[in-house]
Order: sequence, then C-alpha cells, then structure tokens
Amino acid sequence: MIKSNSIDFPTGWLTANAFEHILQRSFHLPLLEATSCIFRFHPSCKVMVDAAVRLLSLANQLVARGLSVTFAFDGEFNEAMGYLNRANFFTCLSSQVHIIPERPDPAYATIYQGNSKNLVEFKQLSLADSDACSSIPIQLIDALDSAMTARSDRKQLGHMAYILFGELIDNVYCHSQSSLDGFAALQVYRNGGKVLVVVSDSGVGLLETLKPKLLSPSAHHLADPALVALLFHGDVSWENNGRGQV
Repeated sequence: MIKSNSIDFPTGWLTANAFEHILQRSFHLPLLEATSCIFRFHPSCKVMVDAAVRLLSLANQLVARGLSVTFAFDGEFNEAMGYLNRANFFTCLSSQVHIIPERPDPAYATIYQGNSKNLVEFKQLSLADSDACSSIPIQLIDALDSAMTARSDRKQLGHMAYILFGELIDNVYCHSQSSLDGFAALQVYRNGGKVLVVVSDSGVGLLETLKPKLLSPSAHHLADPALVALLFHGDVSWENNGRGQV
C-alpha cells in the first residue's frame, strides 16, 4: 500500500522559514511510515538558497531511507526549476529522485559554473575526497568580498568569514557521522541587501555531537535553544583537544 506525503510550494519566495512551516503542515505521515514523498512547485515559486539546501539534503536523506521521492515542476516555465538548475542543484540531487516533467541536462549548469559574482553554485562536500573541497572556502570568500565592496571593514570580515566557513566545512568531515555528502553554496540578493551562505550535512547535528563532551554538568540539562545561545556567547566549554570553542 502506497503511503505518500505531498508538499506543495506556492507562488512567491520560498525562504528557509517558509520551507519549515510548509513541511510542518504537509507531513501528515511520519517519515518512517511513508513510502513516497512528492514535492510540487508552483510555476512562480522562487526558491531562496537557504531553502534549497534544506530541500536538497532532505530529498537525499529520504531516498537513503528507501522512500520514493518526486519533484513535480508545474507550468511550461517554472522559476524554481530554472534557478535550481542554474545553481547546480540537480547535479547534487540523488539520481533516484524522479523529476517531472524531466530532469534538466546537467551540462547546462556546468557551462555557467563560476560565471556570476552573485552566486557560488552548489558544491558537494564529498566525504570520500575532502581534498577536492579545499578550494570551496576561498570561492565563498571571493563572492562575499565582491558583495562587500562598499564596506570599509571588508578585509576584517572576510578573514573572520574564511575561518568560519573553513570550520563549518571541516566539521562536515570530522563530525557529521553520515555516509551522505554535504553541500555548500552562496547567493547574493542585491535587491534585498543580503548575502546567504549555506553549509549543510546530513549528520547527527552540532548539539548531539557537543553534548557528550560538555564539561559543565549544568549545561547537560539545558534546552537546545538555550545551549545554542550560550555557544554564541562563548559561555560553554568542553573537551576539545585544542580545537573549537572553549
């Protein structure tokens, strides 16, 4: 018996928050009970890069769990498909995901790779070859620097961002505990005056990795949001062997 979840992405911008809210409303069956999942895109749906990376990771995770996953792009011209194709999304998407009306030719994305100052296309963080991904932090920084030409502190921000991006990508290899590849991308939204950088993996998560190493007994009882807040304020310590937060 087929048990399917159907998720419809409407017209307009699909942000990360909107993506999460739509999933909460649409997943009528627990993941382990469903046998298939259909994601349907309105012709005028515009996917932001932070929503796209969530969609990419989720789809690959569902396929890895044995679900049948379908992306259905409605209309003769679909804005979501156009953007995702340009951003190298379909190259990173599992080949087992069904695409309606058809999967775009990957050669299109290859032709335009690296030709936009506003976009660093989706890069696979291959767990089988970490050396191949060593240039990704530099690509992200170059795009970020181009977007910050009007800022007097761009060099300082660029240095801090390089360290951050490097750490995030390194964590995919060191701590994700997953056989699935991770992903990184960047999109400059000049009309909105912002830059979104995404680094994603399918691992156990930052907090699950951190909790067993906490040095403070009281921190073990904190709710996840409170623990994240302490992390960003530097008020949490753990056994880190010379690396990471202290």
